[in-house]
Amino acid sequence: MEQFKARKLAVVLHADVVGSTELVQRNETLAHNRVQDAFRRFSTIITSYGGIAREIRGDALIAEFPRASDAVCAALRFQQLNEQHNNQFEDDIAPTVRIGIALGEEVFADGTVTGPGVVLAQRVEQLSIPGGVCVTSAIHEAIPTRMPFIQDSMGEQKIKGFEEPVRVYRVRLKQGQTIPEAELFNPPRTSSLKRNLVFGISAVGLIAAGGIILWLQPWINKGNQETTVVTQELEHAKPSIAVLPFDNLSGDQEQRYFADGLADDLITDLSKLSGLHVIARTSSFAYRGVTEGIKQVAMELGVKYILSGSVRRSDKTVRINAQLVDAATDQHVWSDRFDRDLTDIFTIQDQVTDQIVRALELSLNANERERLDRPRAANFDAYDMLLRAREIQGRFTPEDNAAGRELYKKAAQLDPDYARAHAGVAFTHAVDVNMNWTDSQEQSIKLGREAVARAFELDDSLGQVYFSQGSLDLAEGRYQESVEVIKRGIEVAPSYSAGIPNLAFSLINWGHHEEGLEAINNAKKFNPRFTQVYLYVEALALFHLQRFEDAVPLLQTAIERNPAFDRVQLLLAATLAHLGKLEEAEWALQEALYVRPDLSLSDERSDSILARDEDIERYIKGLKMAGLE
Repeated sequence: MEQFKARKLAVVLHADVVGSTELVQRNETLAHNRVQDAFRRFSTIITSYGGIAREIRGDALIAEFPRASDAVCAALRFQQLNEQHNNQFEDDIAPTVRIGIALGEEVFADGTVTGPGVVLAQRVEQLSIPGGVCVTSAIHEAIPTRMPFIQDSMGEQKIKGFEEPVRVYRVRLKQGQTIPEAELFNPPRTSSLKRNLVFGISAVGLIAAGGIILWLQPWINKGNQETTVVTQELEHAKPSIAVLPFDNLSGDQEQRYFADGLADDLITDLSKLSGLHVIARTSSFAYRGVTEGIKQVAMELGVKYILSGSVRRSDKTVRINAQLVDAATDQHVWSDRFDRDLTDIFTIQDQVTDQIVRALELSLNANERERLDRPRAANFDAYDMLLRAREIQGRFTPEDNAAGRELYKKAAQLDPDYARAHAGVAFTHAVDVNMNWTDSQEQSIKLGREAVARAFELDDSLGQVYFSQGSLDLAEGRYQESVEVIKRGIEVAPSYSAGIPNLAFSLINWGHHEEGLEAINNAKKFNPRFTQVYLYVEALALFHLQRFEDAVPLLQTAIERNPAFDRVQLLLAATLAHLGKLEEAEWALQEALYVRPDLSLSDERSDSILARDEDIERYIKGLKMAGLE
């Protein structure tokens, strides 16, 4: 297929590792792994600020942003966190990065990104100090004055390859200030034909062999969520609640995992109650840092009650403030402060859950009371290890999934009867199987099932275990078993957000498209700020129902949110081809090939987990018409 060339004006970020050659000479393997880890962490931050990590070239990274302020915020946040990350190393192999940001034209051709904007950002980056950020005057002028930055002028610089001098600024955070969180914004909608070509740094299939990643949803782009908020009336048949992320007041950003873990655990506990409608973490955590406008938050999430709080952790103690607000009246229903030893964290969680049950006058059946009364980890260190594992695994790379598994294993070693630790191990194996991140599918499935069995033996009230087993079943073509076990998980944890989209995906692959469509639409009630994965699953059902026109806008929106996953691009190509829009289908396919140049028709057929031959043929026919060979 002929290579396309496209140009666009963008805010371009160029990052480079300082002294990479020297690092490699000290320890080639360790240096390579740490540089790649740094860029993976940076890519996650870039995505959270609405940017796109275009390419990683050895020891350099190229990204683009729609706004200058987002690029600078992402750059400063990475430098801040990377310094903290490097401080943990006892050796001298710690990748330090320089960053340059410029406004300029990008050129996309032959599977790579070049152009004056990229060159200028690279030249400006070379003027930065290690661990610093430099920007051009165009970026300087575009940054709002409200931003808490100091911009030190370096004067006009003669830049190689550019005739006119360029004024350059060093950007740093004002003392005592914090870097702004990513803001919500609506990207402009464009047609598939006019959309710029997309490049991914190292994409994997969206749902390569199963629906397990619907649970993690690691690629959520807060900057692009607002286009699909389902605003619901506060008329649920049962009380409804959203748990916002607890503020981390520990003075150490590394402790945010602990505050997030506490809020997430409360969501998990409340999700077990059939008499309560609980909003998914994905949606409620989008409101991190919100201190005003609780009524608006509740309206957007479609709930009556909001639970928020803060956590201050020291070496051996913890202070937790929590408050439950009735958003309709803006009145505090309940609030309390807990000053305890860290080892009492489980008692605090139980008390908060119990207070919510009492405040909302919920009636619990015997099974629900028994589930809530089950003992948690017997060892605080095991619990802390589990929270760290969950945070690392959530980065969603093969390496981080493996690293998370090792921490889950350590948690299980510290507390052999800790069901959630075994459930975590099971989940990592399910991810490996479904994402093809394992050298032995058979061995990973075996280890995953062993961990699932141990978790079930210890605690059969964990929704995560049911969904892990369901995904392992789906990967092996056990469609009915997959659906049944996921349905059982939903019965155990009625509001657990991962269950229903996983059920939808299993139903669709089994060939029950109408049921799958109904399930994914029902899932949105628990996750009003649903991610692009929901859109993909809904579009997949519509595709196999041959409602191609209805599927197209869903896929286009999903691509706008995260263009680096080839599954969505491929489904769009097949859908457009069935509509007879072959030119646009070729463009969509070309974008998928830029992300995954090794895609082939034969692999798509052999890797398919669709149960029905007619569904496989419908998909393959669409890709073939789009030009996949």
